[in-house]
Amino acid sequence: MTVLGKILVFVNLVFSLAVAGLIVTVFMTRTNWRNGYDDAKRELAVSEASRTAEQASMKSLLQAKETDNQNLQVQLKKQSDDILALNGQITALQANVAQRDTVAKTEQANSMAMTNEMTRLTNERNMLAEQKTERDKRILALEKSIVDHRNEAVSARIQSNSLNEKLQKLMMQYEQLVRENFQLKASGATANMAFKPAPAEVKGQVTGVADNLVTVSLGSDHGLSIGTILQAYRLSPDPQYLGTVTITNLETHRAAGRFTPAVRNAKVMKGDTVDTKVIGN
Repeated sequence: MTVLGKILVFVNLVFSLAVAGLIVTVFMTRTNWRNGYDDAKRELAVSEASRTAEQASMKSLLQAKETDNQNLQVQLKKQSDDILALNGQITALQANVAQRDTVAKTEQANSMAMTNEMTRLTNERNMLAEQKTERDKRILALEKSIVDHRNEAVSARIQSNSLNEKLQKLMMQYEQLVRENFQLKASGATANMAFKPAPAEVKGQVTGVADNLVTVSLGSDHGLSIGTILQAYRLSPDPQYLGTVTITNLETHRAAGRFTPAVRNAKVMKGDTVDTKVIGN
């Protein structure tokens, strides 16, 4: 065998070995790839199952989250409504507080006004009580004055009755004197009843009146005598000359006489003044 043949045999052997190595390598590689593919396929199936489970889980979580979100939205809306309601209540409470403050201020002002009014009423009551006390004192004084005036009136009535009785007696005496005077004139005797004026500066008052007979506060101790003529006049309300009083009956401190009016219908009254001359003369 030639060298070329040997070389070719050697090359063929080497090539065969190389091909066999390659085949073995390819087989091993394909076997490894197959196993790797199966492993990868199994891992992919596991991953797919895991992904599917995770997707289901995520879907469940998403649904739960969505449900929670919806619940949260409902709760949020409810809370928003509650917040609005609370804001409305707060506004109403603030308005109520403001109204109560206004009412409190008004009540305080009314209370102050009532206090002032009570103070005024108390002062007025005290003043009225003082006025009542003063009025009671005045009423007691008036009652006492009324009793005194009543007693004075009774005393004056008694005195008036007594004076009327005395005037009646004086009238009877005067009429008796007139009758005696007529009898004396009829018998031609001279009457000693000469009219003569009273002494100067003699002044008194009329103390009683009965028809045209009067009594005066002057008597014999003032210089009067039977037949003395006194002038009668009134000073108030207007000065007025009334007429004359001729003394017909005489006592120590008083006298009685007949009133002669100066003008028609002139009336003499108790308290009028009697004098020896007319006022102003």
